[in-house]
Amino acid sequence: MKKYTEPSRENWEELVSRPVQSFQKIKDLLLPVMQSVRLQGDKALCKYTRQFDGAIISKLRVSQEEIDNAKTLIPDRLKQAIEIAFNNIKKFHDAQRQKDL
Repeated sequence: MKKYTEPSRENWEELVSRPVQSFQKIKDLLLPVMQSVRLQGDKALCKYTRQFDGAIISKLRVSQEEIDNAKTLIPDRLKQAIEIAFNNIKKFHDAQRQKDL
């Protein structure tokens, strides 16, 4: 990742531009994954978790007790920051949503 400190105004547009891929290209990559999950369910999700995240999991369900215990480990300030980030990301991607999906 490149880091910039006080870039000149002439570079701002280039620095904030997002990479763009065609909807068709994304759809072509995504459809086989979605089909696999439809047909194989949790087995496919575990496979893709291993493939994309490098994590090996045997179950997807997290107990309420595990969730409640995990919540106590996170400071309130971090929870608030995560909530703000979540809302910002959701708004951004909701605006990009394609009707085909």
